[in-house]
Amino acid sequence: MWRHAIAELAARLLPQRRPRANPRVVKRKYTRWHVKRSCHRPWPQPTHADGAVRVRGPRAATS
Repeated sequence: MWRHAIAELAARLLPQRRPRANPRVVKRKYTRWHVKRSCHRPWPQPTHADGAVRVRGPRAATS
């Protein structure tokens, strides 16, 4: 009885889909970019400039 109920719910909730007219991915033989290889792994990542920036208060007016 449970199997019949679950099968009936599944048939209502998930109807069969027809094939996509436009697939999500188009694989191309040639790309504009090079392939990422193992030599690219140790590439240095950008660092934060937290230690290099110093914020100073306003200067006193001189006359």
